[in-house]
Amino acid sequence: MRKVIYSAALVALLLAGCGNEEKTEAQPEAKPKVEETVAKEAKPVDDEEALKAATETVEEDHFIKYRGAEWQGEYDNGGLTFKIHGVSVTNDIGKAYNVQANPGHKAVQIWFELENTTADKKYEVYPDQATLVTSTGEQVKPDPFLTNHKIAGEVYEGVTKEGDIIFALENTEDVADIESVKLVFNAYSENGENAKEFEVDLQLK
Repeated sequence: MRKVIYSAALVALLLAGCGNEEKTEAQPEAKPKVEETVAKEAKPVDDEEALKAATETVEEDHFIKYRGAEWQGEYDNGGLTFKIHGVSVTNDIGKAYNVQANPGHKAVQIWFELENTTADKKYEVYPDQATLVTSTGEQVKPDPFLTNHKIAGEVYEGVTKEGDIIFALENTEDVADIESVKLVFNAYSENGENAKEFEVDLQLK
């Protein structure tokens, strides 16, 4: 009789053990904590490095290039948009542009872009007639031979124009002394109406 009881108890024990093993195997793998997952996805951006890249000054091809001297503007509620992508200066306009005119003269170059974002309007802009004022006390107009005149005039719907506006300086001894420049230009709606004057201050240093 005792053998039968012992046998029954042993069988019950074995069955209970098997049941525990099955439960253990059926359990899902532990998931990573929510805090750890969020921390991985929210990797911080190094703003200091991004700012350094945006404002870096580069010297090449007889130019000092100021990448951080940028500006965006608009006319007619965004129908016409403007962008300045940077400012470059040179102490020798002849070497910088590989031309014989004005050898040894200084110059400021502004990379200008404009876009007509409308589907049915026309505008007029004349960046090649702009005025430049420098922190060194000069007020000059664009060089008529080196400036890209294709960016000036009528801008039809959906059209983007870009090019360099180049200002030859007369009295600045060293372009490295220029700390800021101001660009003044006008935009017009169709038929030269509703003029608006823009004054853009660009800090170089």
